[in-house]
Amino acid sequence: MSEKPSGMTAYEDARWEAIQKWRSTNRRTFGERLPSAVQDRGRQVADKAVEVWDRIPGNDALESALATAIKGGFDMALDITESTINERKIVERVTNGLPVEAAGYDDLRCLELAVLDERAPKNARKRAAVAAGHGAAAGFVAGGATAAGAASGGMGALPAAGIVALTILADTAAVSVGSMQAAAYVGAHYGYDPTQPAERAMMISLLGGTLASDAAKVQALRQVRQLALDLAARRTVQDLSEGVLYRMMLKLYGALMINTAKRSIAKGVPVVGAGVGATVNYRTVRRTIVAADHAYPERWLMEKYESVPAGSIDIEVVEAAVDAALGEENREILDRLDDLDDGDSFGT
Repeated sequence: MSEKPSGMTAYEDARWEAIQKWRSTNRRTFGERLPSAVQDRGRQVADKAVEVWDRIPGNDALESALATAIKGGFDMALDITESTINERKIVERVTNGLPVEAAGYDDLRCLELAVLDERAPKNARKRAAVAAGHGAAAGFVAGGATAAGAASGGMGALPAAGIVALTILADTAAVSVGSMQAAAYVGAHYGYDPTQPAERAMMISLLGGTLASDAAKVQALRQVRQLALDLAARRTVQDLSEGVLYRMMLKLYGALMINTAKRSIAKGVPVVGAGVGATVNYRTVRRTIVAADHAYPERWLMEKYESVPAGSIDIEVVEAAVDAALGEENREILDRLDDLDDGDSFGT
């Protein structure tokens, strides 16, 4: 639980308490809150996922294709997020009817929290359905590209099971598109620019909080959240460039996507392209939106009252947490992301 800022107004105090109550009830992962019988079934599914995945012969073509799919999904999520959130429209929506002038996101953060809460988007179900549409489109594009590559012989060296794994991974990436776009849309209404590196890290931490299934990933995402707060507070983070941050977030994203794809395979989810993007995405996006509804006003309060922990986070701590979250079983695939490095960084 975050340290409570001092000097808050009555409204802010009540909002803070509500956020912390939500956070305390959601601190355990979703799986930990399920009945033991359901948890046992979940472990059986996880074991089956590993078994099915291990049947896919490892080879250079498959590992390279999986790495390419991960990077493509990550970049797609960032690009769609940026292209579907318009700063001018957000500012107009938040300030409509108010006796204030605002030119951009920075001005929105100067408004009262009660105003921002009132103008923030409501109805998580409706927003999840809209965001799931983005995911369905992404699933269609990614799945279609995979099928086209296989048909043209570009992945002729892959076993049939590898094609299935790659297609499901492409569809799984659709989850991230809807989730990150939805989280960023909430954040924009509180004055946080989704194109900035700190916000990209925030989006990954919110997405991961929904998809993470083990302690290592949860710990990594907590470190990423703190890194985002440090960056937002414009603290110096030693030896961290946008390129380093991009590659670190890409690998964490890849670990989340592979684990999610494994669970889909174990459950026998059919490869239906856009269908996976729409149905799986809805539940995931809705949970991510609820997390964003709490995370951004909490962050707004922490920044207003300067309650972000003093000093900057050690980047080596974050990198170590992310490295632990990758898992040895997928190390070779995720390490291949470095081979795809073409100088990418956030905002390029």
